[in-house]
Amino acid sequence: MLLLLSILSTSFAANVFVIDDSDPETEGLINSLVLAGHEVDRSSDYGFYEWNFEAYLYDLSETDVVVWLDGNAAAPLSMPDSGQEALLSYVESGGG
Repeated sequence: MLLLLSILSTSFAANVFVIDDSDPETEGLINSLVLAGHEVDRSSDYGFYEWNFEAYLYDLSETDVVVWLDGNAAAPLSMPDSGQEALLSYVESGGG
């Protein structure tokens, strides 16, 4: 999906939400998406990372694509159940 997002023209720009795992390389990913014309929100800009994402922290309904990063500091930690349920619901409702 990321490769696809990076090659689409700006006429197909997507609203992308990146669930950040605190990896310093995330900035490069976000910059690439923005340069490709996508609107990007990052969880850490809202005060949370992958391991503490709860459904109430971010409304996924206006998001076209969710990028869930789960490495770096997040690797040994689990996303709370409500965050996992929010992602499942988002995908089951047609989100990507």
